[in-house]
Amino acid sequence: MIETTLRPATELDADLLARIHTLSWQTAYRGILPTKYLDHDILRERQLYWQQAMTKAPSDERLVLIAEDKHGEAIGFVSGEWDRDCGYGALLDHFHVLPEHQGKGGGWQLMEAFMAWARQLGVSRLYLYVLDQNENAIRFYERRGWRFADHHVGHLGGVDLASRRYEYIF
Repeated sequence: MIETTLRPATELDADLLARIHTLSWQTAYRGILPTKYLDHDILRERQLYWQQAMTKAPSDERLVLIAEDKHGEAIGFVSGEWDRDCGYGALLDHFHVLPEHQGKGGGWQLMEAFMAWARQLGVSRLYLYVLDQNENAIRFYERRGWRFADHHVGHLGGVDLASRRYEYIF
């Protein structure tokens, strides 16, 4: 297990989050999403997304944590939110660990922090969406007790994609 420190993300981290998000998708979604999207469009799209997301007013119902190695280098991040009106519970919205750091414990630390945050809010259920073809992520979630709930179809990178909703109940 690597030595990892978690810290809250700030507005100044928007470009860092976009870079990690982009590298994660370029690795995990190669062959699933169009090459043009992964190689050209995604970075700018993720930069705009995270610049907007990180300028929202801080809220107890939203979480963005960055994991850093012992040298202070970011290795991944997790973000989630809780919409009290959503019957599914708290959403694990983004969960990314750089490929070279996967399998070393940092991802599990991020997951545990997300779960602790949700429990602190009094949330008893969590959910996430994962692409059907993202077999590595599906194995990671299932090994940690997440259970398949239902299927969804979404649109990303100019294509329709099948995904699964997973849930975790405390």
